[in-house]
Amino acid sequence: MGFLDSLKTLFSAEPPPDRDFRLTVRCRRCGEEISTRLDLRHNLSERDEGGYLVHKTLVGGNNLCFQRIDVTLYFDEHKNLVDREISGGEFVEKAEPEDQP
Repeated sequence: MGFLDSLKTLFSAEPPPDRDFRLTVRCRRCGEEISTRLDLRHNLSERDEGGYLVHKTLVGGNNLCFQRIDVTLYFDEHKNLVDREISGGEFVEKAEPEDQP
């Protein structure tokens, strides 16, 4: 059933984990948390200095604040995050779930 599994992966809504980068920010004005997902194969732009970058503008919508949160992420040539900048908000570090015995 390898062929059918390949088709299922190709058309599934969730990309494979190695292509997926999740980001959560908190609005400086109202405190709303906004999450987004980047596809590392399609959302990155090459930098002249080497590596990649992506710029995202996030706007919440749950409480009518509409504050713009500008995020710029810098990745190395292996698509590992090396630096990040934000204005209008702050990064939220999500705790990893603990392994259950």
